[in-house]
Amino acid sequence: MEKWKKSEFQNTCVKIEHVTKRFGEDLVLKEVNLTLKVGQVYGVVGNNGSGKTVLMKCICGFLPVTTGTIRVFGKEIGRDVDFPESLVSSLRRLDFLPSIPV
Repeated sequence: MEKWKKSEFQNTCVKIEHVTKRFGEDLVLKEVNLTLKVGQVYGVVGNNGSGKTVLMKCICGFLPVTTGTIRVFGKEIGRDVDFPESLVSSLRRLDFLPSIPV
């Protein structure tokens, strides 16, 4: 695995590398690679059942990936953190997770 570079961290908010997600024998995501830059707006487009929601749940840490890595601001989801820190902060402000300290 490539080390997270400081300059890359400053410009990248989400980096997805070789992510595959399976539910049993069903392959939902296959070798997804994606880099999302800070300050940009992105959309995910696809047919029903194409894996859009599964990808978002993996980025948020709600579902573990089968293989590959997802980093949010340099921290690997499922290894360095369970959820992106910004997600917990946002949910706490909306009173979804009032008992989790930020």
